[in-house]
Amino acid sequence: MSFDWNEYLTLARNLAQGSTTPVSEETKKRAAISRAYYAAFCQARDFAKARLGARLTGHGPDHGIVFRSFKRYRYKNQTMQETYRRIGLTLPRLYDNRNKADYDPAVSRLDALTDTSLDQAEAIITDLGSLP
Repeated sequence: MSFDWNEYLTLARNLAQGSTTPVSEETKKRAAISRAYYAAFCQARDFAKARLGARLTGHGPDHGIVFRSFKRYRYKNQTMQETYRRIGLTLPRLYDNRNKADYDPAVSRLDALTDTSLDQAEAIITDLGSLP
């Protein structure tokens, strides 16, 4: 049985909403952003590999490969085409948010960044579920 990547988003929401874990609110929010990204990215990665023919390396460059796979994919139906492109544009934004949360010593507007990241991850996952 494969891992359910949606559980990362559930964990991210629980962390962001103040679970009783004995760490700072900043730590919870940073972790929520990171987990939200991976919830969306891993599902997009698996989709890109299985359905878009993305050739993945299993290393860091896979992030860009997945982003480009969605941005560049051409689909006959205009609505579906927009969905692929939206994923390809939103995923890198979420990646940037994750990098801020994981690496920047000070993150401005962390509450807003957390909310945005959770919404972006959920939108990507919903969009993936709507694709043929």
